[in-house]
Formats: sequence, structure tokens, C-alpha cells
Amino acid sequence: MADIAKSVYEQTAIGSIGWIRPEGNSVDKLEEFKSEVMAVTVMEEYRLILVKKLHRENQTGQKFIDAIQFVKVK
Repeated sequence: MADIAKSVYEQTAIGSIGWIRPEGNSVDKLEEFKSEVMAVTVMEEYRLILVKKLHRENQTGQKFIDAIQFVKVK
């Protein structure tokens, strides 16, 4: 798991909602956040979480995912 996704997952209680966000809004940070998005995809495939919302930014024109809301399943 990527660092942010793993940290937020571990801090979230089963059945609770968590949010995963990049550590900044620069293009570089949003590019780096792609690894977190991939980690979330894997976590959902393993049924550890259920993704409720993916938010896409509109400042860069590239529509990077900049926030993920999930429910921790196990």
C-alpha cells in the first residue's frame, strides 16, 4: 500500500468513513498521488474498503483525483 492510503486505512475504524488526500495541490503532488489511487484500487479489489467518492480537481485541466472517500470494510 502507498504511504498515505495505508496510514489513513489503519487510522479508520471498521464501518467508518475515511478520506485520502494528497499532501499538496501542486501538479507534482497530484502526480505523486496517482500511486495512492492505485493503492486504493488494490485495497478495494481485496475488499478492505469500499470507495464511495472520487473527487477530481479542475485547476490544472488534467482532472487529477485529489480526494478519495471510502468506508473501511475490514
